[in-house]
Amino acid sequence: MPWYAWVIIWVLLVLGLLGMLAFFAFRLFRKAMTALGELEKLGEQIARVQDNVEQLSVSPSQNAILVGYPVVSRQRDAHNQLRDDKRQLRRLNALERGKLLIRTDYRNRTWPHAR
Repeated sequence: MPWYAWVIIWVLLVLGLLGMLAFFAFRLFRKAMTALGELEKLGEQIARVQDNVEQLSVSPSQNAILVGYPVVSRQRDAHNQLRDDKRQLRRLNALERGKLLIRTDYRNRTWPHAR
């Protein structure tokens, strides 16, 4: 085999290697840019959550001894009523989900499943 055949083979191998490296570098660059875009979205979501957390900060409660029993009693009753309302709403939602699981609307049944 002549000497220039080896040169051609090695040139083709080196060009193939460079092409492969360029291809993988391009893919890696695209993945990195996608990851940076997702990180930017995540940063925006974290900022929104942080703003929401700052708005939801709990105000310090008043000293029960200084404000008196009637005020504290009304506050406690309002808190208990709110808690009971939330509990009742959760119960009703759970019952509705359960009814959807055990009952079927026969009007929406199609041929393969209808009797």
